[in-house]
Amino acid sequence: MMRSICLLVLMVFCHSLWAKDLLLSPFPFSELESSSEDNKPEYEVMTGRVSDSNSGLRAVGAVRVSGNRVTATYEIPQRHDVDEVFEHYMAEVSRQSGLLLFKCEARNCGRSNDWANTVFDRRILYGRDRNQRYLAARLWEGDDSYLVTAYVIRRGNQRLYAHVEQIRYERVLALEGDAKLLSTQLNARRGDLPSPETRPPTAETERPTPLPITIDPEALVEIKRFDKLLKTAGDVRTLVVTAEGVQSSRTFDSRLEQWFAEVASLGFDSRSGRIIIGSFSEQPNIDAKRNYREAAKLGSLVRTYLRRRYVQLDEVEALTIGPWRDQLQNLAPISDRSSVDAEVGGLVRYVELVWLPAGDAGND
Repeated sequence: MMRSICLLVLMVFCHSLWAKDLLLSPFPFSELESSSEDNKPEYEVMTGRVSDSNSGLRAVGAVRVSGNRVTATYEIPQRHDVDEVFEHYMAEVSRQSGLLLFKCEARNCGRSNDWANTVFDRRILYGRDRNQRYLAARLWEGDDSYLVTAYVIRRGNQRLYAHVEQIRYERVLALEGDAKLLSTQLNARRGDLPSPETRPPTAETERPTPLPITIDPEALVEIKRFDKLLKTAGDVRTLVVTAEGVQSSRTFDSRLEQWFAEVASLGFDSRSGRIIIGSFSEQPNIDAKRNYREAAKLGSLVRTYLRRRYVQLDEVEALTIGPWRDQLQNLAPISDRSSVDAEVGGLVRYVELVWLPAGDAGND
């Protein structure tokens, strides 16, 4: 009897130990399924959508570092919701004054199979694509600097898991793809992440603001990404549709049919390549945050419609620009776009669809 009691106490102690070692506290009522600790001479933190192909894993952005890694996988009671768990981890990052580098949900993350089996090498994390959430962030504790990730997934059997990884990094090896766009946010030098000796600003020091303070840092990453993608796509591959046009499915469908026909005439197949949706909202009677949310909803609506109407399109990504169109360098003013109806210039909510053929999509 005494042996059983001691074993129980030891198990509870181990659970608390791992929860303490991780900077992000686990979701309430979580049960520790597994954990590990190791030194990684080369470790990638994904800061963008991932995809696996014959040539290996590809990520839109990744930060490669070396350091000590701690991981934990938790099972969460099924009565809880994926978004509820994910919001907990978002709140944990905020509570510790962390810096959010990237977040995604559902298909915007890529395929759950790639995250589970290639990124994390944990088959138990495989579930439906629409039921996945992911974040990557930077945290500080004392003199140490950490990169942390949290992946939340509901499996087909309805079991709910959260997988957390953190690495106390010793050296930054590389910034890959769109991770280079994070250098300004991270107050980087020479295009790299700050060294582990760099401390976060204290309450008495002014936090660096290299960008207008009205721009949401999370939105900035999507704005820069959309701007970069515009460089690879000519006007003939773009389509601008107003909010009113989106709400009218017949009008929207007619515009899409014309656009796809134009794209096909250039030799591009609708079964390959990628569509990037940039969504805008500049309504003068609401503030920037609400404009951003309105644009996000509009982009999500268009993405859902595309996926339902053109099911062969495996790559449809939505990027929210919101009210910050003036931050884009490669987007011509609406009034200058010959492919846009004249009345569009007076409307404040619209989406722009940018076609990236397979060759361009691989270089973004």
